[in-house]
Amino acid sequence: MKWLVKFILSFFSLIMLSAVMQLADAQQSVVAYWSFDSMVGDTFKDISGNGYNAIVTGTGVGLASGIKDNAVECPIGGGYDIAVANSANTFVMNHFSIEAWVSMDAVLTYNQQHILNFQNTTGSSRNGYALNLYNGSPTISFSSFDGTVWVNCTAGQIIQANTWYHLVGTFDSLNWRIYLNGVLQATSAAMGGINPPGANANIGCKRSSTGDFSYYLGGKIDELKVYNFTLPADSILSHYQLYAPPPGLVSPANSAVNQALTPTLTWSSINGASYTLQVSTNSTFLTTIIAQTGIVALSSTIAGLEDSTGYYWHVNATSSAGTSNWSGIWNFTTVPQLPDIPVLASPLDSTLNQPLSLYLIWSVANHAASYSLQVSTLSIFSSTVSNQSGLTSNIAMVNSLSNNAVYYWRANAANPAGTSLWSGIWRFSTAFTPPNVPVLLSPATGTIGQPNSLNVYWSAANLATMYSLQVSTSSAFLTTIANQSGITGESTAINGLPNDAEFYWRVNASNSGGTSGWSNAWSFIVGLTSASLLKKDNFEPTLSFKNGLISYSLNHQCPIDIRIYNILGRKIFELNRFQSPGSYSFSIPSLKLSSELYIVHFKAGTLERQMTVLGK
Repeated sequence: MKWLVKFILSFFSLIMLSAVMQLADAQQSVVAYWSFDSMVGDTFKDISGNGYNAIVTGTGVGLASGIKDNAVECPIGGGYDIAVANSANTFVMNHFSIEAWVSMDAVLTYNQQHILNFQNTTGSSRNGYALNLYNGSPTISFSSFDGTVWVNCTAGQIIQANTWYHLVGTFDSLNWRIYLNGVLQATSAAMGGINPPGANANIGCKRSSTGDFSYYLGGKIDELKVYNFTLPADSILSHYQLYAPPPGLVSPANSAVNQALTPTLTWSSINGASYTLQVSTNSTFLTTIIAQTGIVALSSTIAGLEDSTGYYWHVNATSSAGTSNWSGIWNFTTVPQLPDIPVLASPLDSTLNQPLSLYLIWSVANHAASYSLQVSTLSIFSSTVSNQSGLTSNIAMVNSLSNNAVYYWRANAANPAGTSLWSGIWRFSTAFTPPNVPVLLSPATGTIGQPNSLNVYWSAANLATMYSLQVSTSSAFLTTIANQSGITGESTAINGLPNDAEFYWRVNASNSGGTSGWSNAWSFIVGLTSASLLKKDNFEPTLSFKNGLISYSLNHQCPIDIRIYNILGRKIFELNRFQSPGSYSFSIPSLKLSSELYIVHFKAGTLERQMTVLGK
């Protein structure tokens, strides 16, 4: 009989428990709900209809953009209170949940920041509970039933500022739990029931028993709800996914350029979700070249892209709660095609006699962004005399080359996709160094009695390959009676010179690198045995001065020198030149001198005169 009684009692207990659970399920509801979409006067309305309106006192509280429409902004500077009307006793429940979306303006890693505070401190007794951040980590805080112990059930994860997070704290009479973004973070055993604090709940701050406020949130709160039952884990995840933002794109960065043809695209995590990736060449995604679904990783490496092409991509997330919106649209551009190999252009291959500074030129290579140039004395380029890179033009100067040397050169092209092969190798040689100036040897300068035909001699000039000779009756070599070039030795013959004449001669040297200057001019006299015999009377010039005009005549080519001095002896004019036979005149008025006396010194050949003239 005892077993029957026990069975009957157990049966009725099950029936009663089932009835109680059914009644509890029927009464599960949202106790309070603040959407914070609008503020009427000083009030945020409880849209659950239960009358738990949030009344604002003080200043600083306002509306801000929320996870859904608007949110309440609770500045960390304080100076306000948001009190929940009628909540002093009715928020004491054996089963309940608090849910909120929070975005912090600043996260304090050394203090409390309160979201919903339903607690009070009376003497050494602390009562109630609070959903808050404790040292930057989401926390559900509660007291023991006797008020002697205060417990923080903390997620252990510091959140970031300016990011929306979904926080849920639950109580099932046995355990407190804290959830972050749909995932259970921590569980703490309850220490009896809830000891009523005897004061209304506060939003965005903590109220002490003396009526002071502290631990201001410093951020935004949205979709704040209080339930009279313990939300199950799957419902919490579903609530998070309802408003959870779509995946955030991570890399490559938006508008990135020169991306590989097989890039890896990455994005941020959405709890419990798989992902869909679309890649298109247009931002409307009317057509796609990549459409991957069911991706469980947070990245995907794609292939089949073309070089020098712009692509757009976005991602969404799918979970048991449904499919999120698409992420923002990012774009990137792939690397260009490898550049073509440049073709060398100038100087042509094997060109000789190039200067020691010259431009090297090659063709413009398709797809090239820059070029490199190498110049070496070795065809294997194991060392270089010029190694230039990053050139933005297809022409470059090389300097400080050596004479009579062979150089090899080549070029390549580069862009972000890589570097082309080197061009073919061309070579050029530089010119020789110009030779030294020759030194005359024979006949010695001033020699007289030379024959009508004679050999002249000079020293060998360093690096010379040939010489040129000039012979003239003028030391200025205004005219010549012999002008020979291409002389390969250090002497040559001069033939058919007239008697009784003075001749001047000079030599220079040349090679492929250039021509030296002329040697000093030496002179010799043909036929005569005495230089004085050249000073015959008919050689002397004539000079006259009349009406401001100085006139003179020359019957032989000779130098003239005219100098004019003022009465203080300062030279104010000079004319010095070598002139041929003939008559000449020189006008004093043309000099536009002032009306005073001047001294004119005239010298031509053997004639030397000095006269005084008037300037006007």
